[in-house]
Amino acid sequence: MVDVDRLLLADLPNTSWDKTFGIWLDNPLTDCCVIKEAKNLLQAVETLEAAAKLALAKLT
Repeated sequence: MVDVDRLLLADLPNTSWDKTFGIWLDNPLTDCCVIKEAKNLLQAVETLEAAAKLALAKLT
């Protein structure tokens, strides 16, 4: 999961929003906000994944 945001952001120039997210955005400001929110969400998921791995390691 660590490289997902990097891969997603690297592939954005080659991918349209409608194909990636099932939506179409034509406002550059909105597009930028969506990218930032997606990156924040991915970081939160990575944090939760790391916490889950740590908890699992303590249980074993």
